[in-house]
Amino acid sequence: MTRRPPRPHGDALELEEVARLLGREPRGELVVVRRRADGVPSVIENAPLLRDGTPMPTRFWLVDPELRAAVSRLEADGGVRAAEAAVDPLRLAVAHERYAKDRDALIPPGHAGPRPSGGVGGARAGVKCLHAHFAWWLAGGEDPVGAWVAERLGATREPPQARDDDDPSQPAGVAKGWPEVGPRGSRRDRTPPARARSHAADRLLAPKDYRTLTVIVPVYNERSTVAEIIRRVRAADVPLVMDVVVVDDGSTDGTDQVLGAITDSTVRVVRHERNRGKGAAVRTGLERATGDVVIVQDADLEYDPDDWPQLLDPILKHKAHVVYGSRFTGARKNMLLLHWIGNRFLSLVTNLLYATTLSDMETCYKVFDRRALDGITVESDRFDFEPEITAKILRRGYRIYEVPISYAGREPEEGKKITWRDGFAALRALVKYRFTRQ
Repeated sequence: MTRRPPRPHGDALELEEVARLLGREPRGELVVVRRRADGVPSVIENAPLLRDGTPMPTRFWLVDPELRAAVSRLEADGGVRAAEAAVDPLRLAVAHERYAKDRDALIPPGHAGPRPSGGVGGARAGVKCLHAHFAWWLAGGEDPVGAWVAERLGATREPPQARDDDDPSQPAGVAKGWPEVGPRGSRRDRTPPARARSHAADRLLAPKDYRTLTVIVPVYNERSTVAEIIRRVRAADVPLVMDVVVVDDGSTDGTDQVLGAITDSTVRVVRHERNRGKGAAVRTGLERATGDVVIVQDADLEYDPDDWPQLLDPILKHKAHVVYGSRFTGARKNMLLLHWIGNRFLSLVTNLLYATTLSDMETCYKVFDRRALDGITVESDRFDFEPEITAKILRRGYRIYEVPISYAGREPEEGKKITWRDGFAALRALVKYRFTRQ
């Protein structure tokens, strides 16, 4: 059967769903070819050319954040080499050829510009990307690598919800609300369930058994406090295996010497050669985060790890995927009036722009189920990291859970680094990420 090219990018619902899952607006035409049982897109099919004519060799792609994370973990454990060793090279070569032939048939007649090359995921031979192989397999492709990934993940092509045997109009193996995917990925539209149209992204993340916690500690010129905060971090009473990533953001006061003396198997230290800002330090930490849960901990003593149990509790009990610690609802040392006004004003702007009710958007204590961060790229280098990550989390539809925390704010003469100028940068970030797709 001759396949038709993906329909134009005119389905506003699909575009919104996929953009939310990817954390950015797709640059080419696509169609959702597989959904989860709750109606959320799982696999998309891309047109072979982007809107600007750039080749798109990756025809099928995973957009389900949980599946992407699972395949990423498999790749991180050496999955690409293991798949190459396990799969018959001849079968893989045939799959690459079939994939390329089907993809090239969708290129518009008369196209004279660059064309996609290679097979699955753009590879000419061997295994390049487990995500692309698995996505094609889920869409019905005869991909031996995708089948190998599925076996490792315990996945099947059958939708996770059982078929209603009382409904004779429903084909075997297809759950209500799923688009049917034929042997070559052909699609017959079915209306997704109403809940798929909801913006409540909390439903995207299935409950899991959390085992590890990554603590990201951005540090800049905190020689007098960094050893104490690491001591408190190590002493925190949490039911998770802890992995601490300290990012020394170009300190010049001897902080690096203190860190050198306290580094061990549980504390990894990464150093920026020059000061780049808190956002850049957190970004570096996120790139190295391996835990199921991620928390940001400033290196001063304003925030106390003794508050971690109540911060982690909503995530561990599957009540939330993102938790913020609020300085305005718990015991605290009163901050300067201008700082209080600035924090409350920025939280108010956040609430107005993103239809939420946060009391403390600028808090350091932000805790994430790691899967909620998949696909998010932190761009901000300074303190505007706080509004950026908040905006992107809210734009994805996650509702932020707040819990009271204690707070012992410092004064500028004690080393506090944020200034009124950072407030304007935060305001710009809130507006920017509300009205632009990132």
